[in-house]
Amino acid sequence: MYSFFTFWGFVILLFLILSVAEFINSKATVDKDDLYGNYIIDKEMFKGKNAIWQYQHFSFLITKNDEFIFYEYSDTGKIKSVHKGEVEFVNYASPHLRILNAQPDNQVKESEPLLVRKKWGFYYVFKSQKFGNMFFTKKEKGIFRMLFN
Repeated sequence: MYSFFTFWGFVILLFLILSVAEFINSKATVDKDDLYGNYIIDKEMFKGKNAIWQYQHFSFLITKNDEFIFYEYSDTGKIKSVHKGEVEFVNYASPHLRILNAQPDNQVKESEPLLVRKKWGFYYVFKSQKFGNMFFTKKEKGIFRMLFN
């Protein structure tokens, strides 16, 4: 009788450990509402002068009105140009972004940037004719930004 309870106790404990391990190692689920907000260059993806320069010169915003606003800044930090368009969400495993009617055109934007999910967050990859891949992460406020992104 004792070995019966020990066996089932072990099976239940193993199941719980595997469930927790699967949760910890799974990628984040990204919903449409998660995509709204301000995005900045992720300086940690490829550290160096180029990443810092990109961080100082580019950002974008996705509004709840499904508007895409891409900002380009001058060396002094003032807005040099603004590129506006509409966003459409294409549903795959997670909603992907499709940028429509963005004007005026520039070398950084593309119509469908790549959404990459991580364990505790996500980021976008834009292809630039001039810079290659540019990595944008959502600008969050508070302690969760420091812990999970």
